[in-house]
Order: sequence, then C-alpha cells, then structure tokens
Amino acid sequence: MKIFKYFLVLSLSLSFGNILADDFECKAIIGDVLLSPSPGDATCPILKNKPKTFPDLIFLHELGLSNTCFVGVLEGTLGEIPITGKVFSGLTANSFEDSPFFTAASFIKIRNADNDKRIGIVATHDVIMGSGDDTKESLAMIKGTKNFNGGKGHFEIHGNVFTGASFNGTLCFED
Repeated sequence: MKIFKYFLVLSLSLSFGNILADDFECKAIIGDVLLSPSPGDATCPILKNKPKTFPDLIFLHELGLSNTCFVGVLEGTLGEIPITGKVFSGLTANSFEDSPFFTAASFIKIRNADNDKRIGIVATHDVIMGSGDDTKESLAMIKGTKNFNGGKGHFEIHGNVFTGASFNGTLCFED
C-alpha cells in the first residue's frame, strides 16, 4: 500500500507541478467509461502509439500475454462541454516485485458530443488497484494533442470498467 501512495503522490506532483507557473485553464472531466478486451489475440491497438507516445513501456501483449489490451468508449463532460471518446488501453510490465497493483497506459481520443469535432487526444500512465466493482484506477496525463497539447491532468476511474465505471478529475491545458 505504501508503494501505491508513493506512486499516486508522485504522479499527482508530476501532473500538476508547473500549473501555477504557467497560464493554464483547468476543467473538470466527469463521466462513464466502458472497456472490453481487444478483439482477437493478434491485435493490440495501443501498440500503434507505442513508438511515439510510450517508447519506454513494455506492454504485456508484447510478452505474449493475451487479454491484456482493451478498447472502449467514454461519455461525459469536460467543463460544460459534452464529450465522447474512444479509449485504447493496455496493461504494462510492472517493475515492482509482488506489487499489489497493475500498471497500464491509455490513449483517449476525445470529441465534442454536440458537433463531433475532435478536441484532442490524452495519453496517460495508469495505476490500477483492487478488482471487480471495487477497482480504482488513477490516470496521470503524460501527453496531449490539439487542445490538450502541453497540458497536464489527472483523473480517477471507480468501479468495474468492463461493466461500466465512473471517472472524474481535472485536465489543464494552455489558455
């Protein structure tokens, strides 16, 4: 448990460390997410983004473990804007022996739900604790595109992402 608390504090400080020094606009992100295993053992869509976004991570799919890549959708709001999104995620190799949590990475394409205009992409490093309906996932933004370029943020998912879970947090991007 100490490792998780340390990682959470570290990820929050990395996410929000320079926000006060820069001119950022922060918005709440709230909604629901639903994931399912990526269809077929041969595909792992997040690997397309590995060279540019996650070059230092080792995905479990690369080690031959099946059912470790996921695709899904999210719906919610970013500030007052209704959003939809496509989620691509994969479990990653964890460098902590006998760790009580899993690590993952996610790539989220976010669109305005009213006009289907692309807002941007958010890439995250994730820590997952618990199982089933008692799962908590902490996502720290590491990179963004379009409106999220140069941004920072963090959000949490509570519940079982395979049956539908809620998320909330804050995304900050340059004004």
